Amino acid sequence: MHRSLVFKSIACFVGIILLYSATSANETTVDNNASGYVLSHAEALNEIICQPGTNLSELKKPNTRFIIKYGFDLKGKRWAIPSNCILVFEGGFIGNGVLVGNNTSVEASPYYIFDGNLSLEGTWNVTSAYPEWFGAKGDGKNDDRIAIQKCINSFDVTHFLNKSYLLNSLTDTSKGICINIPEFKTIEGEYLGNAVSHSNKPNTLQLGHSITPQYILHIEKGTNVIRNVSISGNSKSQYLNYSSIRDNDTNNQIIGIGSSKMSAYNRFENIGIAYCYYAYKMSTWMTIFENCSAKCCVYGLRITGGTTINARNCYMGSIIRNAYYISDLVYSKFETLAADGCGWGILESEGAKAVYDEKTFYIYKIEGCNSITFNNCGQETGFKTLSFVSSDYCDISGFYLGAHKKVSSKITRNAYIYIGKDCRAITLKNIRHYVSGKFIKVDGAYNEANVPKVIIDNIGGPGGIDWNNIDAQTPNPPYIVLRKD
Repeated sequence: MHRSLVFKSIACFVGIILLYSATSANETTVDNNASGYVLSHAEALNEIICQPGTNLSELKKPNTRFIIKYGFDLKGKRWAIPSNCILVFEGGFIGNGVLVGNNTSVEASPYYIFDGNLSLEGTWNVTSAYPEWFGAKGDGKNDDRIAIQKCINSFDVTHFLNKSYLLNSLTDTSKGICINIPEFKTIEGEYLGNAVSHSNKPNTLQLGHSITPQYILHIEKGTNVIRNVSISGNSKSQYLNYSSIRDNDTNNQIIGIGSSKMSAYNRFENIGIAYCYYAYKMSTWMTIFENCSAKCCVYGLRITGGTTINARNCYMGSIIRNAYYISDLVYSKFETLAADGCGWGILESEGAKAVYDEKTFYIYKIEGCNSITFNNCGQETGFKTLSFVSSDYCDISGFYLGAHKKVSSKITRNAYIYIGKDCRAITLKNIRHYVSGKFIKVDGAYNEANVPKVIIDNIGGPGGIDWNNIDAQTPNPPYIVLRKD
């Protein structure tokens, strides 16, 4: 229900209103005089106070400030605003029609200024727009999805206040999209924490309990910036109940931020995501992830293809399966990534005891990649750490293998680092570990002259590293090159 428009008649020199001027045969003039509006036209240092009956043709000049103090009903018509004008809202609002900007600026506090069935077209010079302009409450109770989507569609930059905006409906039901982000859009908030601190901070975007979308935020094409926001799925216990995870139940595989096709030129900065199946999932290129985090999801950062990605200063906590699952990626760099308590898979008795080791997951899983690097990364309180499958010329440097949890006696032995049989030239350098026994497994036989399968260089730990720490079918050069401390 839209609130009713209020029309007031003022006959003295008071403030001002809304005008409508036509610039084409399809843009007819709104007769504000019939409703008794008081109109004011201020240009530079001059101000013209217009009484009822003023000729609206005098109010077509560009570079004008229109002060909106009262409700303005466009009555289904189009208002083509003259060029370089400013709409200054001082308690009023516009509704029911089409507002056509022409390098138009808006000055307004975060309250409801675009009322009723109003569409915005044209060009707008607005550095930051609020979902509250379109009716968002941010109280965590009312569905703000429509207001947020209108704000994103209408302006280049959408700014969220330090509130909890509930999303309880879908923008695209056929694709399961809650909020769609077209190209060249920026989404920013006031969230300055990480996913771990969701308990004492409002979630910027909180998914309601009545929907199960595939995407909470969907990247349509790319060239987007998303920063300083937190996102939470619709149940804090949905994915903590590990036994309820079903790989084939695609209807419940909620993605916090993702894309359904290749995107490019994105920047994701200072984002926290919790209680989703995938925190981040996309194919992308020329994209940056910085200070991004996730908590209590099934998968953390899932890259399904692309090139030239840079991810740095990211943290994944209590991720059930792979904290970082990177596949079909080339020419990319990952640095200062951390993971804590990840990769334990489906647990029994609400997490009290780990199941058989074949159901635990590598915290860093690299698959089908070429020429990517991991610098100064690591994990703690996990079990399996690194896995390379069908990957070439990948470099791991400055990696930390933290001590793992005490686990069930059912788990007998497992590789902390796994190099698959189809890999070539995987370099492990400057790795710190606290592991004994064979914690590096190299699978398959040597099959290419002059190209080592793995190069192990300067690995430190309680006893450094020697051939006793390597489980390999052919544990000698040139299959494996071992350079001890």
